[in-house]
Amino acid sequence: MGLLGSGSVVGLDIGSANLKAVQFQTAGTKVGLRNAMLLPTPAESFADGNVVLPDVIATSLAASWGKYFSSRSVVLTLPPQQVILKQVWVKAPPGASLDELVKWEMEKFLPLPVEEMFIQYQFLQEKEENVQVLAAAAPRHIIDSLVRLCKLAKLTPVAIEVPYLALLRLLFATSNDLAGSNTTFMIEMGANQTQILFIANSTLYLVRAIPIAGGSFTNAISKSLGLPFEEAEKLKRTKATLVADEAQFEPFNLIYKSMGPVLKELVQELERSVDYFQSRANIYQEMKILLSGGGAAMRGMDVYLKEALGVEVSYWAPMSQFLAGERTQIPELLPMINLPAGLALHGDERHFPPHTFLNMEAALLV
Repeated sequence: MGLLGSGSVVGLDIGSANLKAVQFQTAGTKVGLRNAMLLPTPAESFADGNVVLPDVIATSLAASWGKYFSSRSVVLTLPPQQVILKQVWVKAPPGASLDELVKWEMEKFLPLPVEEMFIQYQFLQEKEENVQVLAAAAPRHIIDSLVRLCKLAKLTPVAIEVPYLALLRLLFATSNDLAGSNTTFMIEMGANQTQILFIANSTLYLVRAIPIAGGSFTNAISKSLGLPFEEAEKLKRTKATLVADEAQFEPFNLIYKSMGPVLKELVQELERSVDYFQSRANIYQEMKILLSGGGAAMRGMDVYLKEALGVEVSYWAPMSQFLAGERTQIPELLPMINLPAGLALHGDERHFPPHTFLNMEAALLV
């Protein structure tokens, strides 16, 4: 393991529930976590993966930024529901523009005219005149809104990434056993989206985003108990438990019962993902689940999923090894800052094996 963080950029994750940011610092060969920031996303300023009120979010960021970070250069991420990720082959005769070929090959998958989409790709391999690429596309207006937000907050966007890349970057930078005999099943649960990655033999095989996440449990509690969303969220954070011995007593049993349909749906989607990965990738080795994200912080979530799926589950908090000094406010943020931490490592792909993206045929599951 050899994580490098230049400290020159801050990873910034703008979500529907929180604004999260991370910056590293280096001292010789040692790397530490310079700081991490967690702010509530202003109400009604972000919806459906889109910045609705960039000026409001920018004001919130600008008011706190200098207290946490020395750099104003940021790397951002696109909401997973706004990203189309495809592995495609294109016929590329000599002299042809690969940019144009990829753009028109991706057109069939796009929800908007190709002119209204921003498309980037990564070269994978070439066979005769056929080229395979991993291409990502997102609506230009989504990207424009992020850039405008940064300008208003007096921040400089260095890059805007797909979220899977940031999570994968952090995983490869902090893990030593990805080339072993286990499949790593990563579950990053946010407020409105849960991201799923399958990594086997140091290769990314499957990525998915499902709309069952932390907010789904809050909505279920709100509807069942007749509470406003904010009160239901507070109740979830303080009283919700998936520990069987606790869930049989009031008020825990009422909360647990209200979340039952969401838990069932979540398990079904995770089982579907496992089945799809195994059948398409033809890999049936032992699996381990890494669980992270604020939406997964419910007490007993790890044990519940282990029993439901029959797979070993552990919370993924790689940033704990980079804490330096007395940072009493940081540990409670660790489950929620993996994504911005991966963004803060932008440009450091030296841990990626050359075959990381070569076997993503299974990534077309939506």
